[in-house]
Amino acid sequence: GEDVPQAKQITKQDLMELGLSGGPDASAKRLQLLKKLNLPERMSPNAMLQALDLLYTLEELTTIVETLEF
Repeated sequence: GEDVPQAKQITKQDLMELGLSGGPDASAKRLQLLKKLNLPERMSPNAMLQALDLLYTLEELTTIVETLEF
């Protein structure tokens, strides 16, 4: 089979850079992201990180976050 390049893992640092962690609007932004992705709204940031990493590449996540209204 062909070697499929592994997508880079999404890290806590990435979430910070995307404004989903550590910033003043981070929790509101996370909530909006979770709703948009139909994920449980009460997910902890660590659980959210794991879910996002399984479901999306960093590029996809970045694109989605850019569509949020802030």
